[in-house]
Amino acid sequence: MINKNNDLNDIISKYRNSDRDNYDCVFHLDGTFENIAILHHLKFIHNMNPLGITFNHFSYDYNSKSNIRKCLEVYDIDHIMFTPRLSIIKRLKTSFPGEFNSLVDQAVYSFLFMTAKRYNLQLCVTSMNTKSLLNCETNDDIITLENMITKLKIVDVDKLVNKYLTKFDLLPYRFPTKEIINSDPHLLLPLKCFNLNEPQTIEFINQKFSFDRKIVVIYRKKIWIKTLIDSY
Repeated sequence: MINKNNDLNDIISKYRNSDRDNYDCVFHLDGTFENIAILHHLKFIHNMNPLGITFNHFSYDYNSKSNIRKCLEVYDIDHIMFTPRLSIIKRLKTSFPGEFNSLVDQAVYSFLFMTAKRYNLQLCVTSMNTKSLLNCETNDDIITLENMITKLKIVDVDKLVNKYLTKFDLLPYRFPTKEIINSDPHLLLPLKCFNLNEPQTIEFINQKFSFDRKIVVIYRKKIWIKTLIDSY
């Protein structure tokens, strides 16, 4: 594990591909303000070349879907999206409503890590809350899978097989521990280490992307408050 007291740029530079002939990391793209702000830092501040991935569960609103598409243009990144069959999603919601959100989170991380393995990348970046993955919170910014493995809240999807769902249907939701343990990808939790409230970053993102009006108002207030403080 890498403690949060380390300089973030020094940490990220260890994964930066200096030859620029490949991706530096895999980035989970969901189109929220915080998520885009992290991508902004990776591209414009830390000079990274991330590969974007999205696990599409038909739960993204219009703004999020529009923002995801816009990110590909604004930040010039490649992107891979996986979309399960809608019929499977409906069966999961009906059969296991209490576990559905955990299954979606598990599928996102599975897709994140398997993509890293496929492209031989060591760094995975997500803006998802740590609690959706771990049994306890961590004070570290970067966690290796080896150190994560005992803390993962893994849903055994084989136990969910019934007359409506087969093992093949549930394959995207299975956490592939055996497949990725040898590659041992590292998970970066940037919400703890990036300053997402920089006025220039906020203004740029609000100009380029669309959000719920309440969110835009909140971040504009943050800009106004920071400007007021800085003036004293």
